[in-house]
Amino acid sequence: MKYIITGAQGTGKSTILHCFEDKMDVVTEVVRNLSKDKNIKVNERGDEEGQDMIFNTYKEIFNNKKGPFISDRGLTDVMSYTCYLMRTGKVSEEFLQKQVNEFIDFQDNNKDIVYFYTPIEFDVVDDGFRSLNEDFRKEIDKNIKDFLIGFNVDYIEVKGTVEERVETIENVMRSYGDIE
Repeated sequence: MKYIITGAQGTGKSTILHCFEDKMDVVTEVVRNLSKDKNIKVNERGDEEGQDMIFNTYKEIFNNKKGPFISDRGLTDVMSYTCYLMRTGKVSEEFLQKQVNEFIDFQDNNKDIVYFYTPIEFDVVDDGFRSLNEDFRKEIDKNIKDFLIGFNVDYIEVKGTVEERVETIENVMRSYGDIE
């Protein structure tokens, strides 16, 4: 199986993911690495070039990586940021529609994905990279939920302490035989 943790910035995705590093393959820091290595713009400053690179990188990873693995972001996250950037005039509606069409195709061809949604439960931590703008974070969270619901993507909401979240995810992974 492919496990994708989706949620706005600062909702604990990477923290959860680190708990799985000794249990299975992890996909993490894709956006941070692209920002550093390719100097793409992210968060509120994003643009079509960066969003295209992020979307295509995730799609390539998810299509080529043999499971099981877990990722701290997915295409739903990328589209949510693209949606924000469209609303603020930084990307075109056609560009977002292209991502939506590719997402639909991706979902049709990848029935082995389990999505875990992490809602906003605590304050964002300043790590020098993620946006600290709470209105921006709330909009990204809303966009993610809208995409999950609007495209009938089955997901499991994970809440509570890190331990509670990890336990929820581990129970699902056990049900698929991906961890003991």
